[in-house]
Amino acid sequence: MRLKAAAKILLAILCVFLSLEATARYYYFGLDGFKYRKMDSFHSLGRSGLIRLSNDPDISYELKPNVDTYFRMTRFATNSQGLRDKEYSLSKPPLTFRVAVIGASFVMGSGVELEDTFHTVLENQFNGERKGRTYEFINLGIGGHSPWNSLAVLKKRALKYEPDLVIFATTPNMYESRPKPPLRKIRPVSHPFFDSYFKTLLQLRIAMWQNQLKRAKKPARDAKIKEARKRIDGIFSELKGIEENSGIPICVVILEHRKNSLDLLKEIQAAARNRGVRLVDASEPFSRAGFPEYCAHPLDCHPNAGAHRIFARVIHDYLTENHLLESSAKRTNHVQ
Repeated sequence: MRLKAAAKILLAILCVFLSLEATARYYYFGLDGFKYRKMDSFHSLGRSGLIRLSNDPDISYELKPNVDTYFRMTRFATNSQGLRDKEYSLSKPPLTFRVAVIGASFVMGSGVELEDTFHTVLENQFNGERKGRTYEFINLGIGGHSPWNSLAVLKKRALKYEPDLVIFATTPNMYESRPKPPLRKIRPVSHPFFDSYFKTLLQLRIAMWQNQLKRAKKPARDAKIKEARKRIDGIFSELKGIEENSGIPICVVILEHRKNSLDLLKEIQAAARNRGVRLVDASEPFSRAGFPEYCAHPLDCHPNAGAHRIFARVIHDYLTENHLLESSAKRTNHVQ
């Protein structure tokens, strides 16, 4: 009798837990929360099986070529060169204007379909607006890359595509941390389908409560800002050198859809002025909106399709107003 009673109690506890888990999954993911293939893609890029070590230690790691799967519950495919994009030849076709878009997960398009990324939106828009020339925005973004990794991608991969323009995308908080050493080992693939999202829900509530307590004790950031200032200036100095040596215009684009890192944004703006670097602040429209309206998912703060459209609008206006999608001769005439 005691064993039966204990078994009934355990069964009741299990039923309660499964009900709570099912509720949490439906709350976060809807019916997709019960689909194995989609749910099992909701992991970090480092545990996704989509990356491999790069032969270049400065790039550290890269996307595997020719994959076709899901990542963060969206379709994720790469071409034969390991880019999340369609196929491109290294040699530029005639009457083509190429833009190399370099950065981390915001450029790669974590959590959104490829057609919803800001660079695909720009490519379609410019091809629709301007006739007689084809515009290609090549996606060289790799999630988790630091500005130093992106700099290596620019020097050692992007220039091989003969770009007419480079968009070097970054977020302000990328400069808070020092450059990471090259990745030496790929972590095993995780299986988030088997994670407990009810547990995640509880952890998030506790974290929100802890953050509210921390806001009352705001730590001094002077030392961190000073270190970040040197890093920003170093990256911008190298970008300016690449631009001068190659003759290819480079635009640094700030991508941010949340109300944070304003102090670092000021440092980036100051460094751009000092180094003579073109800077596009695509974060400005979000100062009145921001998190969580423009997040891809309640558990993923990457920008959603709406945020990417806003990024595209700001960048479109800047490139058009500054005649950066024209030949070098025409740009010179406009400057004169």
